[in-house]
Amino acid sequence: MSAENNKKIAAQSITPPHNPSSLRDLLVCLKNTLRFHQLSGITHYPATPELQKFLIQKNPPRKEEKRPDRSATHIPVTIPAHNPSQPPPSSPKKRFAELKKDFLSCSSCSRDHVQHTPIQGLGSPSPLLMIIGDRTFRARNPDGRFIFGPGEDEMLWKMMAAIGLTRAEVYVTNCIKCPVIELNDDGEQAAACCSTHLKKEIFAVSPPLILAMGELTARLLLNSREPLHRLRGTFKPYFLPKLGSIPVLATYHPRFLLVNEKMKQITWVDLQLVQSKLKKNKKDVRR
Repeated sequence: MSAENNKKIAAQSITPPHNPSSLRDLLVCLKNTLRFHQLSGITHYPATPELQKFLIQKNPPRKEEKRPDRSATHIPVTIPAHNPSQPPPSSPKKRFAELKKDFLSCSSCSRDHVQHTPIQGLGSPSPLLMIIGDRTFRARNPDGRFIFGPGEDEMLWKMMAAIGLTRAEVYVTNCIKCPVIELNDDGEQAAACCSTHLKKEIFAVSPPLILAMGELTARLLLNSREPLHRLRGTFKPYFLPKLGSIPVLATYHPRFLLVNEKMKQITWVDLQLVQSKLKKNKKDVRR
């Protein structure tokens, strides 16, 4: 094979496919990464020879390709958006009574890793925002008075006050319904067992917006194995039959922030996104 042919093959192998969707996704990921670096205090990058070579390389112009007209056969598929003006048919009181009955009669898990005393959610049955944390620990919440824990709950309400929300305007719950016994339990097994109850709870509350706190919750709701720092920062859809698509924003749990205070700045960015979304929802309702 000639040297010229080798060069052509090498050039083709490093030339990315012309896919606008992939390019757009790449740019979004790059934007989020740069914003994360900026918030983390990274302001400069080392000008290595490899980076300089990448920045100055030029790609040959692409030929315009004709694409077939598929407008006649293309049928757009959309997920119906959640309409808070059409709540579930039964009354809030009846829906939550049914939830409590389900919780108390639950036999979904082995109970070895949890104390079987379900803690129900707390707050408005028709909230502006539904907050879903991961779990509470028996050692820190022995009598079940708190949703997350004493220090975590205190921080949570400070966070809500910072974006103008009161306790009467939110509903807070956990994806794991019973207090966890082991502090080092990753919670995935219990979360899977409680997922049916969580879906019923979301359906009963019928929230216009969900704030997922912690990596376990974010992964469960968004059906993803990505780490939390990649899931946060943008709204993503959570689909539930009869309710449609509910926007979800993932962020850090108060438990994490209590021991990682530097991450409060990044979490504040997420809270501002929630605040902006709530203001937009109010404007849409007025129309």
